[in-house]
Amino acid sequence: MAENATLFLTYNRAQDFFKSSGLFVSPSSEKLSITGLVAAGAISGACTSYVLTPIELVKCKLQVQNVGSYTPGTTTFPSSSPSIKRSPSVPVPNAAIHTSAKQQPGPLQLVSQIYRAQGLTGFWRGQMGTFLRETGGSAAWFGTYEYVSSLLKAYRRHTELSSADLMASGASAGMAYNLVLFPADSIKSRMQTDVISDAGAGARGFWQVGKEMWRYGGVSVFYRGCLITVLRAAPASAVIFWTYENLKNMAK
Repeated sequence: MAENATLFLTYNRAQDFFKSSGLFVSPSSEKLSITGLVAAGAISGACTSYVLTPIELVKCKLQVQNVGSYTPGTTTFPSSSPSIKRSPSVPVPNAAIHTSAKQQPGPLQLVSQIYRAQGLTGFWRGQMGTFLRETGGSAAWFGTYEYVSSLLKAYRRHTELSSADLMASGASAGMAYNLVLFPADSIKSRMQTDVISDAGAGARGFWQVGKEMWRYGGVSVFYRGCLITVLRAAPASAVIFWTYENLKNMAK
């Protein structure tokens, strides 16, 4: 909910800014060009990434609790990509934040652990990955939706689209969003499930994690789970855009 609310709010505000400043406005129709809509989508994604990173950080840590448990003093820990081995050159200290198989922390406990270990900035671990994914993905999301909608309007020779057309445009947008920068999301998830000590040991940067993933799994490791994610995103985005357009029409 927070993601979609922020996305559409900033998307519309970015469009208003472009129109008022005359940027990306088509002289013939006085509407934003596809380029302007893509730019507005990128801005909305960039803004949304700062809202999403803390939410996804806690979500990722909660999810890996069901994959396995971390054993203090070892380099074995739950991973978003279980088939990738952690580099033995990065030791995991005994004081690391970990998930106990007997007592798994809930969301509030995880928030408290992250804050005690890394402070407020710790909630934005993986921000680079989220920023790249949301900026490029949202540009593709809104851009694809607007482009497919314009094609359907031209084909139907009508200014209003049917529910089926809206959902087809939305489904196309959802698939484009996930295909564009899926590797960035894979790296981000890997970073957010790393075990990090109170002293900050074990923390790895975006590019370091990307290099390690490449070394241990090649290109394919960056697209692990991409197909199911794309298939899941199609109906979800179809419903989102159908709901958005109908609510917008009701507000007129």
